[in-house]
Amino acid sequence: MGIYDRDYFREDRSDENRRGIRRRTPRSSLSAVTWIIIINVALYFLNALLTPENNLITNSLMMKAENFGHPLYWYQILTYGFVQDPSNFMHILANMFTLFFLGPPVEQRYGRKEFLIFYLIAIIVGGLIWGFLHMGGEGAMLGASGAVSATVILFILNYPNMMLYIYGIIPVPAWLLGIGYIVYDTMGAWEGKGNIAHEVHLAGAAFALIYFFSRIRFTALGNFKKQKGKYSPRTFSVHREDPGPSNEMEAEVDRLLRKISQYGEAALTEQERETLRRASREYQKKKDR
Repeated sequence: MGIYDRDYFREDRSDENRRGIRRRTPRSSLSAVTWIIIINVALYFLNALLTPENNLITNSLMMKAENFGHPLYWYQILTYGFVQDPSNFMHILANMFTLFFLGPPVEQRYGRKEFLIFYLIAIIVGGLIWGFLHMGGEGAMLGASGAVSATVILFILNYPNMMLYIYGIIPVPAWLLGIGYIVYDTMGAWEGKGNIAHEVHLAGAAFALIYFFSRIRFTALGNFKKQKGKYSPRTFSVHREDPGPSNEMEAEVDRLLRKISQYGEAALTEQERETLRRASREYQKKKDR
C-alpha cells in the first residue's frame, strides 16, 4: 500500500473517524505572498489617489542615499521595498506578477512565517548594499525587485527543472532562466547605466544562494533561542534524515500531498519524494503489524 492509499487521504470522513485519524485542513488566513502584494498595490494606489502631485507617500518611504547615515531614516531600509515607481506602472506589474506566480511554491516549501522573514531580510540586505555603495550621494531607490529576485532564485534552486514560460509562450527550464537572470544583472551592474538597481537584484540573488546552501531557517533559530538549554542545535537541522515522531511525519506528508494537489508531482524536490517514499514504507509496516 502506497502513501496515496492512506486513510486520511480518502474522501470518506466516516472511515477517518472510525480509525481515529484527524484530517488536517489548511488555514483560511491569507498567505504571506498575498499580503505582500496587497500592501504594495495599496501603497501604489494610495500614493496616486492622495498625493498625485508630489508623491508624498512614495517619497517618504523610498530610500535616499543622503539619508542612509541618519538613524531617523533607517526605516527606509525596509520600506523602500514596498513602494514602486509611480511613473511606471510596469514596475509594480512586473514585480507583483513575478511574485504572484513564483512566490507561492516557495512559501509552500518553507512555510508562511519563514518565507515572510526571508523576504523581509532580502529587502534589508538589498537596502544595505545599495546604501553603502551610494552613501552620501543624491540618488534614491525604491521597489520590490531585490526581494523578488531573491524569491525567484530560491524558487529556481528548489525547482531547477520546472518549465517556466516567458510571456506565457516560450518554455524555458528554471535553471536556464536563473543563469540568464544573473548574467543580465551582472552586466547591468558592470555597465552602470540606466535607472535599474542591478546591484540590489544581485544582492537578493546572493542572499537566496546563501540561504539555500547554508540550510539556515530563521524560525528554527527563534525556537532554539526560546528552548536554550533543552535542545541541541542538531534538533533544528533543516534537512533531517530522521523524520522524527510520527505526528511530525503525518504533518509533513499532509503538506506534500497538498503541494502535489496544487502544483503537481513535478513540483516536488528529490528530498520531498524520498520523504513520501519513507513515509509509505513506515505506513506499510504499521499496516502489517
